[in-house]
Amino acid sequence: MVAKDVNDYLDKAMYGTPQLKPDEQKKYLGTFRERVVFALTLNQMKNKKFEKYCLDKISKYPQGELLISAKSDEQTQQAFLILAQKANVPFRLIDDAPGNPDPIKTIGVVYTLKTAINLQDIIPAENQFDAKSKETHSTKKTSLFGRLWS
Repeated sequence: MVAKDVNDYLDKAMYGTPQLKPDEQKKYLGTFRERVVFALTLNQMKNKKFEKYCLDKISKYPQGELLISAKSDEQTQQAFLILAQKANVPFRLIDDAPGNPDPIKTIGVVYTLKTAINLQDIIPAENQFDAKSKETHSTKKTSLFGRLWS
């Protein structure tokens, strides 16, 4: 029993405190996926159509915090800092690792809570806000049999 405690102390001293799900925390800017309300990639952050989406989600969960990646460009960071001030939520700039990120896959901004909410779709689709894609879904043609049996 005593030997295990000594080994734990030695392991903590040599390797640091063990973390739960370190890859997940690195991906979502230092938080767990289950706490995320929404996340945008670096590519999506540059698109202005996501601003209303972010404000809507923030208004539903006003007790959260906005985490902004330092890997995004300065103009985009400034836009999200203004958005956080407009929504009156705290924010932090996160600089987790150096390197050249993939703007399509790398998470650039995360709105997170202190407790788990476990939402399913936290990253919106690129075509979710296009007017053309909404029209194509609403004017779906039905087949002859579909019209006869409905």
